[in-house]
Order: sequence, then structure tokens, then C-alpha cells
Amino acid sequence: MLSGCDLIIEAIAERMDLKTALFEKIAPHIQDEAILATNTSGLGINKLAQKLPRKFRGRLLGVHFFNPPRYMHLVELIGIKDTAPEVIDFLEGFLVSTLGKGVVHANDTPNFIGNRIGIFNLLMTLHHATKMGIPFNVADTLTGPLLGRPGSATFRTIDIIGLDTFAHIINTMKYEQTHDPWHEYFEIPDCIGSLMNKGWLGQKSGKGFYADKGKRIFSAGTNEYIDADAMADPEVINILKEKDMTKRMKMLQECTHPHAQFVWKCLRDLFHYCAYHLEEIAETARDIDLVMRWGFGWQRGPFEFWQASDKKQISRAINQDIKSNQSPVNVGLPDWIDKADVFHTANGSYSSRNNSYIPLSEHPVYKRQH
Repeated sequence: MLSGCDLIIEAIAERMDLKTALFEKIAPHIQDEAILATNTSGLGINKLAQKLPRKFRGRLLGVHFFNPPRYMHLVELIGIKDTAPEVIDFLEGFLVSTLGKGVVHANDTPNFIGNRIGIFNLLMTLHHATKMGIPFNVADTLTGPLLGRPGSATFRTIDIIGLDTFAHIINTMKYEQTHDPWHEYFEIPDCIGSLMNKGWLGQKSGKGFYADKGKRIFSAGTNEYIDADAMADPEVINILKEKDMTKRMKMLQECTHPHAQFVWKCLRDLFHYCAYHLEEIAETARDIDLVMRWGFGWQRGPFEFWQASDKKQISRAINQDIKSNQSPVNVGLPDWIDKADVFHTANGSYSSRNNSYIPLSEHPVYKRQH
């Protein structure tokens, strides 16, 4: 059956040994022109290619569908050094025109773009909520639609992902991103471990951070479920409803209420992390923004959010937190932040690697789109 296939997508468990064993097993049965794609969410494609016969490497690439694929628009496309350009172009055209997907090219780095940024954001939000004693349902109120994100916000999103899957991605970060300045935070939080030990893995098991159809929430302080009736501060909610983004961010930083400081810390770390790693994981700021919009349902990506407010003022505030040891890491914003007046223009988005603005793809499939 495989001998007649033009495109073969592997989507088994996230273990390199299992994936390489499968490819070695099917290699004798694949036609020479077939495209081989792995749906890994973060394992190295180049490492996988090393286990394949050389004749297949030019047609191997990563094609990471976001779950559930029938609903999520995003597909990350990850070519490797051996992948033939015509293979990448063909598959991009197929994914866009036939499947109706939004394609973003990602570099072959651990967890690519979506899980690299998305899981980092969830993990640091969990870290700040736990450290500041903010109930998880309150954290969800503050990091959901008020920030232009889905109603699942943070902890409902982790429940949807699955606590075991979330923990697996954290471990990939821990063991594959050893030189990351934020590496010390790539640990499975105690509350995640406690829930997993009880078999409460989120939505698929009926319990996770939320239980009883959302009426109860897990408490890191008591290590048990409590009534989810804590409320976010009304003043902070009003700040987050402010339509003028520059004014909103200034008010957020100046407000001393813990809920406001919590939101600022979450946004600060997200902006800092994206800026620091842009050159490593993506070609342009646009790629990160599209991934977070299409893959996580955000109305604005990190750089769009940053640009919608006062970019220079936000940069100064981040650097001030670093200097005053308020930031979780002691590394400054990269130099390119001062070179780029904005992240996006009508003619393209900023590439820190090239110090230039790169326009949208000229792939023929996009010529038919607005």
C-alpha cells in the first residue's frame, strides 16, 4: 500500500527511537518520489534524517499540524539541510490550497516556534501565579479574552493540551535547550506532578486544574481542589479593557495591585523571550506572530501586541526590570531591538538575522489570496 503513496505522514509517539525504527521499517516499501513528513511537535528533523537511507533525505521534512487539525489553522513546515526546495514548495502549496492551512516555516530547533513560545508562556504564567499566590482561575481571567486570547486562557489550555503532554514538552525544553537563559525554569512544576500522580491529566481524564465542570480549581497552596469563586480585581480588569494600548500598558506597570503586576510580568517575559530567540527559531517577527495567532488563537502575536503599544517604553521597562533583578534572567534585550523602530511595516516584517524587513512569501499559491 505504501508503495503507491506520494505523501506519507508519520504521527506516532514523540520518541526518536520509535520514529526512526518506523522509518527504517517502511523505507524498503516507499517509492523513490514519495515525500516523507514527520508530525513531531518538537524533535529534531535533522537527527531523524541521519537514521534514514541517504536517498530519502532530500524528501524528508517536518509538518507539524496543531491539534485538533480539523479546527486549528496552523501548520509548521520544517525543512532540513538536505530537503529539496521543490519538495518544500510543493508541500506548502498543497497544505494551503488543498487543506486550507496557514503555513509558517520554522527552523529545526527544539519545539520549533509554537511549542517553544506557547509552552514557555504557559510555564512562566504558572510560575508567576504560584509564586504570587494568585488563584489559577483568577490567572485565567487575567490572561484570557482581556489580553485578546481564547477563553481557555492558561490553565484551561493546559487541561486541553493534557498535563502529561505539557510535562513532556517541558522535558524536551529541559534536555534540548540547555543553553537557554531561562533553563532553570524548565522544570515540571510541583502542582503538575501532584495532579499527574493522581491520574488527573486534564480534559481527557475529566480532571486537571479544573474539576466538576469548572466549578472547582486546583490550589497549589493546599494541594487539593477548592471552589473557583475567587475574583480578579475590578480595577485591573478595567485597565485591561482600556482600548489605547500605550495607555493600558503604562497603567498596568504603574498599578501596584498584585494582579496588575502579575499580568505585566507575564507579558514582559513573553516579549523578552521572543526578542531574545527570534533569530534562532524564525526568519521574521511575522512568523512568531502568525504561529501564536493561528496555533493558539491569540488576536495579536507577541510582536504585534508590543508594537501596538509604545515599543520603546516597553523596551525600557523590560531593561529596567532586568537591571533591578525583577526579571527571572539577567540577560538584556538583544541589540537588534534598538535597530528596529517597528516590528512590522506595510512592506514586510523585521528579520533580526538580516537586519531588514522581509515581505510576505512570493509562493504562487498566495497570488490567489488577498
